[in-house]
Amino acid sequence: MSADPRILLVDDDPVILLFIRKILSKEGYSDITACEDPLQAVELLRQKRFDLLLLDLKMPGMSGLELLSWIGRHSEIEKMPVMMLTADEDVAVRHQALSGGAWDFLSKPFDSAEVIARVNNMVQLHRLHQGLQQANDDLEEKVRERTAQLQREVEERSRIERQLEHLSTSDPLTGLPSEMIFLDRLQQSMLHGQRTRTGSGVIWVQFDLHVKFSDQKRKEWLREMARLLAGVSRGGSVSRRGNRSFVILMSDLSPNNEEVEIILSRVRQRLSQQEIKFELGVATVYGESTDGALLVQQSYDNCGHGHSDGKPDSLKVLLHRAIFDHGCSEFDLVWQPQVQLDKERVTAAEVLLRWNSPQLGKVSPGQFVEVAEREGWISEISRWVIRQAIEQISQWRAQGVGLDHYSINLSSQDLTNPEVVGYIGQQLEQYGVPAEQVCIEITETELMERIEQGRKILEQLKRLGVKIALDDFGTGYSSLSYLRYFPIDILKIDRSFVIDMEEDQTSHALVKGMISIAQMLDLEVVVEGVEHASQRDLLSGLSVDWIQGYFYAAPLAADEFVQFSSEPARL
Repeated sequence: MSADPRILLVDDDPVILLFIRKILSKEGYSDITACEDPLQAVELLRQKRFDLLLLDLKMPGMSGLELLSWIGRHSEIEKMPVMMLTADEDVAVRHQALSGGAWDFLSKPFDSAEVIARVNNMVQLHRLHQGLQQANDDLEEKVRERTAQLQREVEERSRIERQLEHLSTSDPLTGLPSEMIFLDRLQQSMLHGQRTRTGSGVIWVQFDLHVKFSDQKRKEWLREMARLLAGVSRGGSVSRRGNRSFVILMSDLSPNNEEVEIILSRVRQRLSQQEIKFELGVATVYGESTDGALLVQQSYDNCGHGHSDGKPDSLKVLLHRAIFDHGCSEFDLVWQPQVQLDKERVTAAEVLLRWNSPQLGKVSPGQFVEVAEREGWISEISRWVIRQAIEQISQWRAQGVGLDHYSINLSSQDLTNPEVVGYIGQQLEQYGVPAEQVCIEITETELMERIEQGRKILEQLKRLGVKIALDDFGTGYSSLSYLRYFPIDILKIDRSFVIDMEEDQTSHALVKGMISIAQMLDLEVVVEGVEHASQRDLLSGLSVDWIQGYFYAAPLAADEFVQFSSEPARL
């Protein structure tokens, strides 16, 4: 945006145009264009870029709402802040203007000080918004560059792997990797899974060889089976075990087991024309390493013991069982401290959900929450989290542990559930926890998806007395225009802005700008993802209320959290 912002005034009353232009000129704004005809404004918007539009709501020929709609339909018109000029107090009309793209309102008759203050705010917010957009463009460019680099690395890795494959020891009969090479690749796959939180697995293929083969016929049959099974698992390996068995390596598996089921289907399809019967056994491990030989033995043990179809329970099945059969007892809550810098101690916390499945091991919240939301089960999990968290807070209060607040996350579907507010109130009353000690977090993206429903639920929660936090602030698209539309107490600045703020002046400026926005709106600020002392030092001078991240502590079990919060923060 230019140093002198370009302002367009559109109002059918020339007196109002003269009044606004005069007071803005005294404030130092010189690039001001005014017109009484909204159709003339259309032509001006086609010809010139503006940084701020002050638009009368009701005009003959074309209303302000119609002009807003026209701007929204024409992508070639660069978007700008729009402030509506109106004497209309109709809430529905104002909501319609906000939905159409308006940022703020100036009520007639005008107060000079208010006009100047609101225009200054809009100009500053627009600068920050453009800074966010530029940062987003820079990030996308970095992603493109990194993607190209990764592609080159993948191609180089593939070339090296092909060379190693050629030089490795192989089965002289089938040309498949030997048992030693297979186990080595399995171990490497599991080590890779530890770093990427993905899974590895083995499929044991056992043939029922009751027919008598000549030695030559047996060799031909084994070569044919090797040919059929080779390549069934993308990026995996196949190895022969004796005269009637093969093992198949699976890598980079997600916890939902979809890839496993696909690979098993391929095996069945490729062997379906064989007259010889076969059984399949499967063993998998996720995000951890074990003895490769033991995993192979487990796949063999699973042959013919209720696993002959080779189809393990999927993530969806196991999650349904955990929620409805086991009453969410497989889930755990952990607590991540939030350190208040001016008091140099822990005064708040965010409660987070974890699932350690007996069958799958530790499952990423992003994976099982997505399934729960897709299947409509998330409200059951939310109720469990709310009840367990408030009960734990009540126990801590009885022990003398008193923090400013504890944050509980709600999903986007909870914003459409009319029962959620009543349930929270019921739990607060049952356990005797003051409402102001509970903070409900909702992400910016989720809130933008359900604007009206979300606002209604949040207003009910505010009347209940709980705090409201907007999570992942700065990563959505409509945060600046809707900040004052929702009853928000706390902004949580996303970790993506903190990662590069030491080296990247743009990131540093954006964080500083978002904190300034919060201060202008009288909101408290939590900065997430702080992992280094240097990041903490930069933030300490920016009037941040709380800092959250691994620099202080990872999410902790309840007893560990109590011990940690009783000690001075590591500043």
